[in-house]
Amino acid sequence: MSTRALRLVAITAVLVVVLASLWVWLKPSDSPVSASTALPLVAPEALLASEEIDSVTLDSIADEAGVAAYLKVTAPVSLSAVRGAFRTIEVETSTYIVGSIQVGEYPSSEDPHVYVDTDGWMMAYYLAHEPAAKLFDWRAYHDGGRTTLRTMLEAALLRMTAEASKPYPGATHYDFRYPNATRLMLIAKWDDYYGRTRTFDVILPSDLAYSERSWSLTSSSMTAQLYLNDVLIASCSGWQTVQGTLGAATLGPDQLHVFEVNYTNSGNYAYGGLALVYGE
Repeated sequence: MSTRALRLVAITAVLVVVLASLWVWLKPSDSPVSASTALPLVAPEALLASEEIDSVTLDSIADEAGVAAYLKVTAPVSLSAVRGAFRTIEVETSTYIVGSIQVGEYPSSEDPHVYVDTDGWMMAYYLAHEPAAKLFDWRAYHDGGRTTLRTMLEAALLRMTAEASKPYPGATHYDFRYPNATRLMLIAKWDDYYGRTRTFDVILPSDLAYSERSWSLTSSSMTAQLYLNDVLIASCSGWQTVQGTLGAATLGPDQLHVFEVNYTNSGNYAYGGLALVYGE
């Protein structure tokens, strides 16, 4: 394991981390667990060179997009077959559609934008002003027993490939805002008010280049809170999802930072997470 890889100490009983070359250590009374690989950030060069999309729409997407996920399925893709999946359509031609689609039971505020063309390229993305932590698909995390962490963009592409009657080949992520960023890390924590440890400690080494630090919070019913170093960041309730960013002064390197997900009513759940976009 590289000593330059992101080192994170998590003191929690239930924690999902996505990061390259990372070990997560639990309290001494628990067993150590190995984290998964980070989401690599790779530019969609072949998609951007596709002859199916005109330069005006291409420039518009590149200018407005933030974090994104993309894939290619076997051609051809029938646009009439996928058209009904869009909640709104922004641009439609004979070779591609750009619009937004609903993911699960989320409201329209969480809709990813999606590009799909007849050649098989599909890309889901959030806008540049939206934080990377908007990626957390908390309902899937909840329904999956809090063991599976996927992104909202993957969920959008899963739906789009299903509408097109194509196998889902897996997606690659990228952040148009930060072309030098190479990794995306997601950390998720949950609390159900039954005495579970609901904090995780984060130490960010100073030898990595952080492009964004952002957070997300939701709850299954009643009010949940997210704290950083005993300071309230946000609160929400009833599957309302809120996100925001943290500055370098708030979440600085080589310091111990304590996040806490707090829930005050038994029998329900609160979910909080941290997203880091960085370059190695």
